[in-house]
Amino acid sequence: MSSLTSPSLCQTCQGIIYDDQLQTCAIARSKDPLTWKQQDIYPDLPLLSSSSLKGCSFCPYLIYVLREKLPLSFKNMLQNNSSEISITLGNPPYLLRSQITYYTHEQLLIQHDTTTSTNSTKDGPYWLELIISSPAFKGSQWISRAFLYQDPEFPFVSTHLGISLCLPSPSTPLSLITSWLQTCLAQHTECQSQSSSAISIPTRLIDISSTIPRLITNPPSNAEYIALSYCWGSPHQKIPQLTTTTSTLSQRKSGIPLDIMPQTFQDLVHLTRHLGYKYIWIDALCIIQDDPLDWETEAAKMFSVYRDAVLTVVAGKGGSCHSGFLERNEKSVGSMARIPFESSSNTRVKGGYLLSDLIDKKVWDADEPSHMRGAIWASRGWTLQEDVMSRRVVYLTGETGWWRCQRERKGEQEHQSHYSGVKGIGWMKMFSGDDEEEKEKVYARWRVLIAEYSERKLSFEGDKYPAVSGLAKSFSGALGGRDCYLGGIWKGDLIRQLLWECVHDSKRPKEWRAPSWSWAAWDGSVDWRSSLVQGVVSLCSIEEARVVPLGEDAFGRLKDGWILMSASLRGVKLRVCESDSDTDISVEVCDTNGKMIADGWVDGMTCSGIKSDGSWKGKDMGILDGLDARDVVAAVIALGRISIGWDDDTGETQFSDPKFPTGLLLSKTGDAPEGVPVYRRVGVFWAQSLNLIKEWEGDVHEYFKVV
Repeated sequence: MSSLTSPSLCQTCQGIIYDDQLQTCAIARSKDPLTWKQQDIYPDLPLLSSSSLKGCSFCPYLIYVLREKLPLSFKNMLQNNSSEISITLGNPPYLLRSQITYYTHEQLLIQHDTTTSTNSTKDGPYWLELIISSPAFKGSQWISRAFLYQDPEFPFVSTHLGISLCLPSPSTPLSLITSWLQTCLAQHTECQSQSSSAISIPTRLIDISSTIPRLITNPPSNAEYIALSYCWGSPHQKIPQLTTTTSTLSQRKSGIPLDIMPQTFQDLVHLTRHLGYKYIWIDALCIIQDDPLDWETEAAKMFSVYRDAVLTVVAGKGGSCHSGFLERNEKSVGSMARIPFESSSNTRVKGGYLLSDLIDKKVWDADEPSHMRGAIWASRGWTLQEDVMSRRVVYLTGETGWWRCQRERKGEQEHQSHYSGVKGIGWMKMFSGDDEEEKEKVYARWRVLIAEYSERKLSFEGDKYPAVSGLAKSFSGALGGRDCYLGGIWKGDLIRQLLWECVHDSKRPKEWRAPSWSWAAWDGSVDWRSSLVQGVVSLCSIEEARVVPLGEDAFGRLKDGWILMSASLRGVKLRVCESDSDTDISVEVCDTNGKMIADGWVDGMTCSGIKSDGSWKGKDMGILDGLDARDVVAAVIALGRISIGWDDDTGETQFSDPKFPTGLLLSKTGDAPEGVPVYRRVGVFWAQSLNLIKEWEGDVHEYFKVV
């Protein structure tokens, strides 16, 4: 773009240019941003395509967003229904960095301004918010953010506007990664191990100090190594994963030539040598994959492998060990738009800035790797604990690089760094001890991590527990080793953690792996209600809660588990919610006369509303996953709270006193030898209104077992 007179934007898109005179996030040319709109027909998008051919630089970006970034669920709704689609602007359209807020897992609302970063820069616009809607979305919307980047041709515009993001290097900046690591090692005391004696060296490492790397057993006690977090890829991929097995162990000890390594392994060797280290750890090579005992032993140590590594490298570029991570991807056509700019306050400032979704999440999202959302790596179950347990992580995506340690987070494209919140292992030191308030934070952190973990996928169903066993060990340490881990649930928070809910589209594994009362009994997203953060009042008595490990790892796979308890039981009927307006609950819990007495959520049953595949829940969802809805009892285990509004000063949700009956929906499976009735969990219920409380009074406690 040589001048502002160039036909770089169509007449409609000229309405998105930032207005620096108002400094209130309004935009120029469009006098009323709330009425700005682009409309088209999906998927052909003829109007945007025509405008693109005429030279508009923003219309190709909109096409890119709609075709490449729109989530699959929304695409499915467009294909199954109307194809009309609209793009409008947020309110305000542009957001300044100082106006961006985020939540940490401590439920603290943080205002992001120049005081929350470790080095200040002029405040300025950070993103343009685009709202995608369609009649086919049934009232839902999808929000896309176009981030502002410095245009290298117009540095004075970037300085004038305070644009903080710069384009990543076309090649992975090894010198920048080196600088990040050296700075952390030299200056960040909180990122160092507590003591050298606390460091655990892996059983095996790969020595890359010679031309041909080789696997070594029992490395030196002072060995410093770099660990890899990556995706193996499909078991059916054309070139299989390179592994160590009982038959190849001696061969791996003799040498592992680079040319037989998949690209991701080769890239790790290259990066590690550049950083000046001689050892690396890769699970496929450092664990004997066909030796069950070795696999169980080493998998149980995996938390310390990542905790004690000098650095963890996340290979986030692709979904296979062959994807590599050092070579950069080519930019997608339309993934970046040049926007003309002429200052309203200083006519000498002319030029442009760039809009792109290169980062589609906030770099300062403190407690989860949200910048990796969309990467296959972030969808895999094992990678959660690998990330959380690591002291230092560099994320390499094929487009850009990110850094996180216990002190700060930063992106390759940012000049600023941001404090790390409670991400990573640092929170364990912060939360350890006997203080009940601190213990509550540990339990809350566990529930949040499990909710995220449940959304991820595993190649093998049996890995559900092993893939978080390292996290569980660490939490056990944070709880002083005095709590009991019960197949994904902590005994000290048992009543509350039993009240998990299947969010949508959950399925049972083919083989038993967890008791019905554990979230691990399902594949699919689970979560806990926000009101549970405030705690519940127990109405039951736990006589015994026990799990039986399948192997030596007390935090690993199970072969049995049960809870013996005493609580109020009553027979109930389940009635399917058939109204499309019931977007939260899946069933009505009724007494034996058919009177509704509570809302219910049946495990594995999608609530009314949009499913993850974009379809709408139909009446066929009344089939309760093979459950005989006539043979269900409700066990009242606690009094919970409900949301009653917002605090006008803090903006936080306010909750009632704990007086609303809540508990488990159970189905009888038989009787134990001692005559105790045995049930399995099939869901949860909640009496969420004052007029329903009296319906639960007067029930007598009974003794029963849940398996």
